[in-house]
Amino acid sequence: MRGKRPKEHMADEDRRKERICSIPECRGRYTLMYSIGCEERHIMEAENVCFGCAFWKNVIKGDRNSKRAVVVNGRHYWIGNEKSSGFKGFGGAKWKIRFNDGREVETTNLWHQGTIPEHFREDLPDNATFLTP
Repeated sequence: MRGKRPKEHMADEDRRKERICSIPECRGRYTLMYSIGCEERHIMEAENVCFGCAFWKNVIKGDRNSKRAVVVNGRHYWIGNEKSSGFKGFGGAKWKIRFNDGREVETTNLWHQGTIPEHFREDLPDNATFLTP
């Protein structure tokens, strides 16, 4: 479910106001100086969380039932489209991945999204191991 959409006419001084993340393990400081169309911004306003926590909440929402999400040793990766005509993750290096459900996938378009903060690891548990490189 999407958060409440921010008001388009929010005053700049209100957007610049420093806030503190409501997640006790984080308590990061943030402002709402992000694009109105940014999904993380919507989460930030609806749940009073910083951008980093909003990013991981959005990842958790997107990972549900996704076969493209990879978590290895607390780090999150995403398998991009193999037919991408633009940039490829890790410069197009070939990766072989074995998922905990037994699937094996080879990709030349793996994107690293970062180390998952401890307070989100229960929602984003390891689901694979790397067989290469």
